[in-house]
Amino acid sequence: MRRIAYFGSGEFSKGVLEGLLNYCNIDLVITKSDKEKGRGKSLTPTPVKELALSRGIEVIDNENIKSIEFIDFLRSKDFDLFIVCDYGKIIPRDVFEIPRMRTVGIHPSLLPLYRGASPIQYAFLNNEKITGTTVFYINEYMDAGDILIQKSIEISEDDDYFSLSEKLVNLSVDAIVEFLNDSSIKPIPQDESKATFTKIITKEDGRIDWSRDGRYIFGQIRAFVHWPKAFCFYKGKMVKILKARLLDVEIGGEVGEIVDVGKTIKVKTGKGIIEILEVLPENSKQMDARSFVNGYRVKVGDRFE
Repeated sequence: MRRIAYFGSGEFSKGVLEGLLNYCNIDLVITKSDKEKGRGKSLTPTPVKELALSRGIEVIDNENIKSIEFIDFLRSKDFDLFIVCDYGKIIPRDVFEIPRMRTVGIHPSLLPLYRGASPIQYAFLNNEKITGTTVFYINEYMDAGDILIQKSIEISEDDDYFSLSEKLVNLSVDAIVEFLNDSSIKPIPQDESKATFTKIITKEDGRIDWSRDGRYIFGQIRAFVHWPKAFCFYKGKMVKILKARLLDVEIGGEVGEIVDVGKTIKVKTGKGIIEILEVLPENSKQMDARSFVNGYRVKVGDRFE
């Protein structure tokens, strides 16, 4: 029986861990420390920590993974493999060289594309039709180690961050299980000339600029539906757009202008029309477009800023 430690923190990592536990034992989970959240600033564990504790798995939420004490502890446990997924820290050499089978990472993109913190969001922002997941050897650099397994998946027009994340979790579990069951896999170096990078998403990334191509705005809405949500302003009030369609048509008017209302709201962009289906107005609840039109007396010729 292999001894495996799992490094992870976020919701994506939680999904992968949950899937892995159907196929193998995880002996130790390493995650980030509890963080203050909410108005009361109560300490909240990472999603991975919550799952691990509920399954009776030993957890270390150590922020200093470079400490001699931490490294010595890992060495004493005689691990065969470390698995890293959505952990949020660069693993130092003194750690990733410990296990017999080395340390492998799981990254939800087709590396070397979209290295970094936000590969799923960037797939939407760049209008990708195909994405995937990569199992690779961890080295000193971010998402840059030799590739062991890649699996791809199509991105549909109906996908958003939630649905695509779920698909990529399942694909990632399949990929790591395949790696665990196939000792003949040969690592392939990444092509550095094709590497692209993502950055940590900020709230301002959700701000809609209606002068941009509608395809990009459609990507924002899908990419940021979890956080920060794509947003604009109507009569001075913030409106978050939760669901929309892209219409490849041109209608006269100014960018940001509402060109049609009814069951949906159609808004002119720099290229194409965004058809809004669901919104979350400031200080209100989620509603469909028709409810927003009726409740806020939206009419053709009004503008989103």
